[in-house]
Amino acid sequence: DVLHQGFLAHEVDNIVPTSVFGEKDGTEMQQIDHSKLVPLLTKAIQEQQEQIESLQAEINTLKGE
Repeated sequence: DVLHQGFLAHEVDNIVPTSVFGEKDGTEMQQIDHSKLVPLLTKAIQEQQEQIESLQAEINTLKGE
C-alpha cells in the first residue's frame, strides 16, 4: 500500500537521531525530517556506485575484457 511506505521514526532515531522529532511511545506520533536523511542516502549511493564499478572492473579483468 503506497500510503504505508516509508521509514519508521523509532528505527531512524537509532541511526540519525537529529532527524526525528517526538518521543517514542509518546502521546503524539514521532515525525521524521526527511531532508536530514538525503545527504546520508546520497553518500551511501555514491559509495555503492564505487563498489559496483570496482567489482565490474574486476569481473572484466577476470573475463579477459
